Amino acid sequence: MNFDGKRIYLDPEPVVDRQAAFEVVMIGHCPGAASKDVLFNHQSMTREMAAMGYAEQLDALKKSSEKSDPLYNLPIPIYSLAEFLQLFSQEKSAAQENPATLYRSRLAGSQLWLPAAVEDFFRYSGSHVFKKLWVINVDQALAQQAFLPDEQNTTMDLRPDNAFIRALGLPRVGLMVMPDLERLQIPAHIEGVPHLRIANPVPQFLPCSANLEDGVRERRNSEEMQQPPAPRNFGELMRQMLAAISRFRPDLRMLISLPLDRELLGELPQESRSALADINTLQKSQFAESLHRVQIIYPYVRDHRYRLMSASGLLAGKMAETVASKGAWRSVAGTPLAGSYEPFPRLSQQHIEVLRNDKSIGVLRSRLQKTELDDERLSGGVFGDQTEHARSGEISRFLGWLYRELEHMGHQLLFNVDPADPKPLIVLQDFFNRLHQLGALRGKTAEQAFSIQRLLSENDPSILIFIIDIAPAFPIDTIRLRLQQDRLELSRG
Repeated sequence: MNFDGKRIYLDPEPVVDRQAAFEVVMIGHCPGAASKDVLFNHQSMTREMAAMGYAEQLDALKKSSEKSDPLYNLPIPIYSLAEFLQLFSQEKSAAQENPATLYRSRLAGSQLWLPAAVEDFFRYSGSHVFKKLWVINVDQALAQQAFLPDEQNTTMDLRPDNAFIRALGLPRVGLMVMPDLERLQIPAHIEGVPHLRIANPVPQFLPCSANLEDGVRERRNSEEMQQPPAPRNFGELMRQMLAAISRFRPDLRMLISLPLDRELLGELPQESRSALADINTLQKSQFAESLHRVQIIYPYVRDHRYRLMSASGLLAGKMAETVASKGAWRSVAGTPLAGSYEPFPRLSQQHIEVLRNDKSIGVLRSRLQKTELDDERLSGGVFGDQTEHARSGEISRFLGWLYRELEHMGHQLLFNVDPADPKPLIVLQDFFNRLHQLGALRGKTAEQAFSIQRLLSENDPSILIFIIDIAPAFPIDTIRLRLQQDRLELSRG
């Protein structure tokens, strides 16, 4: 940030190494190239990147004579919006100087969605919570392919330049968001409020300087205009990403918006019927048990300038706050999101119920001049269970968080504990006792909430094996009240 005509610069304070309760990764298009001076001045930032296995890339980048670099496919830890704005300066990159490489649509325009999503993630909503965001910049010229995993990478090798695989290699990340992929999936021809189409004027002789483009009439030479690329098939995108997540990071969750479409000319945008059909097909395929790892939301949001953007950044920030302050088992539904946004397109209550109950979509609605998520509904149930409580986003998020916490605990105990030491069992019992006291597990007593059984390995006595059974607290999805009129008879006696 700068003041007084760029004579006073305000640099964000470097963050001391801290561990966030819930880390998020965003893949998208950054505004311009990154400043190498800013990157290497943040020692904590480069130290974390080197710890993730990118020391060679940083050394090569440091030896380069260029002052800036787009840092394609490199995970960068960000702790505040100021760090993001300082790192990615407003210098024009090669892709931005050539408008032909940018995807433009009438509804979403040509604005990048990642910067707005980063701002929404760090937006203050009343609680001081430490947040950590990993940002991965991808090349705009690759379009949707830059966001997809490499299907030939079967061992999660981080050496190839693939943003999706490298995002899966971040061990503490619990949520993946791709706002610019959602922007690329919006068809170029649909618009918010369709223009009034009137007949072209009668041909007549006019001066060469006359402007015939009034923004209303049809263009006369539309066949000479370059046709924009069509959006990718939503079902195929889901299959590729779910296959990689299920194989390498079953604890990771993904947040993505349902694509928009328009059936008839002159209609307002609506949810894509083909995308809903793809979700229905996935529910009946081999990916049915993996659908709880993706949370599909709808609709999009608009700010006070009527700019369309994704709500994934808002929800990701809300999830990070909720996990840190209340727990991973708490839902973010029904709580107002930060900022002044309005859902677009606006949905009726009947439409919301159809999308939630029949299509299993998390719907955004406006209530008391605030935007909130109606329900954290998932398209698939946890462990293949298709009951309503098993298709709750907080249950899936809690199980993923529990997987990472137990894995982190195991790494700490691996080289520090003797196999005969009872410390691991005591640590596990204390961990699940605290979860039960906080309401993450159901049951009157700890014995009803969880059980831990230790097994001895016959082949190797140094192997520790624990069988853990838990009873997670399922949310109340529906409350039915039956109102019945009782007749009261009085008799005089």
